[in-house]
Amino acid sequence: MTAIMNDLEMGELLQSMKGVGPVISAVFLGEIGDISRFDNWKQVRKLAGMNLVEQSSGQHKGKTKISKRGRPYLRYMLFLAGQVGSLHNPEMHGYYRCLRERKNNPLTGYQVFVAVGLKIMRILFHMAKNRVRYDPSKALGKVRERQIAALA
Repeated sequence: MTAIMNDLEMGELLQSMKGVGPVISAVFLGEIGDISRFDNWKQVRKLAGMNLVEQSSGQHKGKTKISKRGRPYLRYMLFLAGQVGSLHNPEMHGYYRCLRERKNNPLTGYQVFVAVGLKIMRILFHMAKNRVRYDPSKALGKVRERQIAALA
Protein backbone atom coordinates (compact mmCIF):
# COMPACT_ATOMS: atom_id res chain seq x y z
CA MET A 1 0.00 0.00 0.00
CA THR A 2 2.89 2.34 0.80
CA ALA A 3 4.47 1.80 -2.62
CA ILE A 4 1.18 2.41 -4.43
CA MET A 5 0.40 5.57 -2.44
CA ASN A 6 3.91 6.92 -3.06
CA ASP A 7 3.44 6.40 -6.81
CA LEU A 8 0.19 8.35 -6.88
CA GLU A 9 0.35 12.12 -7.15
CA MET A 10 -2.66 12.47 -4.87
CA GLY A 11 -1.05 10.24 -2.24
CA GLU A 12 2.04 12.44 -2.20
CA LEU A 13 -0.09 15.56 -1.81
CA LEU A 14 -2.12 14.17 1.08
CA GLN A 15 0.94 12.79 2.84
CA SER A 16 2.57 16.23 2.80
CA MET A 17 0.53 16.89 5.96
CA LYS A 18 2.43 15.74 9.03
CA GLY A 19 0.57 12.88 10.72
CA VAL A 20 -1.11 11.64 7.53
CA GLY A 21 0.55 8.48 6.31
CA PRO A 22 -0.12 6.01 3.51
CA VAL A 23 -2.93 4.20 5.37
CA ILE A 24 -4.94 7.32 6.22
CA SER A 25 -4.51 8.76 2.72
CA ALA A 26 -5.39 5.41 1.07
CA VAL A 27 -8.56 4.98 3.13
CA PHE A 28 -9.55 8.60 2.50
CA LEU A 29 -9.15 8.27 -1.27
CA GLY A 30 -10.64 4.77 -1.38
CA GLU A 31 -13.75 5.65 0.59
CA ILE A 32 -14.62 8.96 -1.06
CA GLY A 33 -13.70 7.93 -4.59
CA ASP A 34 -13.58 10.69 -7.20
CA ILE A 35 -13.15 14.00 -5.37
CA SER A 36 -14.69 15.97 -8.24
CA ARG A 37 -18.17 14.64 -7.41
CA PHE A 38 -18.20 16.68 -4.18
CA ASP A 39 -18.82 20.42 -4.14
CA ASN A 40 -17.74 21.04 -0.55
CA TRP A 41 -16.39 19.27 2.52
CA LYS A 42 -19.82 19.04 4.16
CA GLN A 43 -20.82 16.38 1.64
CA VAL A 44 -17.81 14.27 2.63
CA ARG A 45 -18.71 14.78 6.31
CA LYS A 46 -22.21 13.48 5.59
CA LEU A 47 -20.80 10.53 3.61
CA ALA A 48 -18.78 9.59 6.70
CA GLY A 49 -21.85 9.93 8.94
CA MET A 50 -20.23 12.60 11.09
CA ASN A 51 -22.91 15.26 10.71
CA LEU A 52 -24.56 16.32 13.97
CA VAL A 53 -28.12 15.30 14.77
CA GLU A 54 -30.25 16.03 17.81
CA GLN A 55 -31.98 13.17 19.60
CA SER A 56 -35.31 14.83 20.39
CA SER A 57 -38.98 13.96 20.37
CA GLY A 58 -41.93 16.23 21.11
CA GLN A 59 -41.08 18.46 24.07
CA HIS A 60 -37.95 16.44 24.94
CA LYS A 61 -34.72 17.98 23.70
CA GLY A 62 -31.94 15.41 23.74
CA LYS A 63 -28.21 15.52 23.25
CA THR A 64 -26.48 16.28 19.98
CA LYS A 65 -24.48 13.38 18.57
CA ILE A 66 -23.00 12.33 15.24
CA SER A 67 -25.49 10.53 13.01
CA LYS A 68 -23.36 7.43 12.17
CA ARG A 69 -25.38 7.09 8.94
CA GLY A 70 -22.50 6.73 6.60
CA ARG A 71 -19.38 4.79 5.84
CA PRO A 72 -17.95 3.29 9.03
CA TYR A 73 -14.39 2.85 7.70
CA LEU A 74 -14.20 6.49 6.66
CA ARG A 75 -15.59 7.55 10.05
CA TYR A 76 -13.08 5.36 11.90
CA MET A 77 -10.22 6.64 9.73
CA LEU A 78 -11.18 10.23 10.54
CA PHE A 79 -11.25 9.41 14.25
CA LEU A 80 -7.78 7.84 14.01
CA ALA A 81 -6.55 10.81 11.98
CA GLY A 82 -7.75 13.02 14.83
CA GLN A 83 -5.78 10.98 17.35
CA VAL A 84 -2.61 10.82 15.26
CA GLY A 85 -2.87 14.45 14.19
CA SER A 86 -3.20 15.64 17.79
CA LEU A 87 0.05 13.87 18.62
CA HIS A 88 2.24 14.46 15.56
CA ASN A 89 1.02 17.63 13.85
CA PRO A 90 1.88 20.86 15.73
CA GLU A 91 -1.11 22.80 14.33
CA MET A 92 -3.57 20.02 15.14
CA HIS A 93 -2.04 19.63 18.61
CA GLY A 94 -2.68 23.32 19.23
CA TYR A 95 -6.24 22.92 17.94
CA TYR A 96 -6.67 19.91 20.26
CA ARG A 97 -5.46 21.91 23.27
CA CYS A 98 -7.71 24.84 22.34
CA LEU A 99 -10.82 22.64 22.23
CA ARG A 100 -9.87 20.68 25.33
CA GLU A 101 -8.89 23.59 27.59
CA ARG A 102 -11.36 26.30 26.62
CA LYS A 103 -13.44 27.81 29.42
CA ASN A 104 -16.87 27.51 27.80
CA ASN A 105 -17.90 23.99 26.74
CA PRO A 106 -14.57 22.12 26.80
CA LEU A 107 -14.73 18.88 24.82
CA THR A 108 -14.04 15.45 26.31
CA GLY A 109 -11.58 12.87 24.96
CA TYR A 110 -13.54 11.28 22.13
CA GLN A 111 -15.30 14.53 21.21
CA VAL A 112 -11.95 16.26 20.73
CA PHE A 113 -10.63 13.50 18.48
CA VAL A 114 -13.77 13.68 16.33
CA ALA A 115 -13.43 17.47 16.05
CA VAL A 116 -9.72 17.26 15.15
CA GLY A 117 -10.48 14.46 12.68
CA LEU A 118 -13.09 16.65 10.99
CA LYS A 119 -10.57 19.50 10.79
CA ILE A 120 -8.08 17.13 9.15
CA MET A 121 -10.81 15.94 6.77
CA ARG A 122 -11.51 19.54 5.73
CA ILE A 123 -7.81 20.11 5.09
CA LEU A 124 -7.44 16.83 3.15
CA PHE A 125 -10.52 17.68 1.08
CA HIS A 126 -9.10 21.12 0.21
CA MET A 127 -5.72 19.61 -0.66
CA ALA A 128 -7.26 16.93 -2.89
CA LYS A 129 -9.79 19.26 -4.55
CA ASN A 130 -7.28 22.01 -5.37
CA ARG A 131 -4.25 19.71 -5.79
CA VAL A 132 -2.07 21.69 -3.38
CA ARG A 133 0.42 20.61 -0.74
CA TYR A 134 -0.13 21.16 2.98
CA ASP A 135 0.57 24.70 4.16
CA PRO A 136 0.85 24.96 7.97
CA SER A 137 0.19 28.71 7.89
CA LYS A 138 -3.28 28.12 6.39
CA ALA A 139 -4.27 25.16 8.58
CA LEU A 140 -5.86 27.28 11.30
CA GLY A 141 -7.48 30.67 10.95
CA LYS A 142 -6.18 33.81 12.58
CA VAL A 143 -8.85 33.70 15.28
CA ARG A 144 -7.99 30.12 16.26
CA GLU A 145 -4.26 30.94 16.26
CA ARG A 146 -4.93 33.82 18.68
CA GLN A 147 -6.95 31.49 20.93
CA ILE A 148 -4.11 28.95 20.94
CA ALA A 149 -1.56 31.67 21.71
CA ALA A 150 -3.73 32.87 24.62
CA LEU A 151 -3.62 29.37 26.15
CA ALA A 152 0.18 29.34 26.25
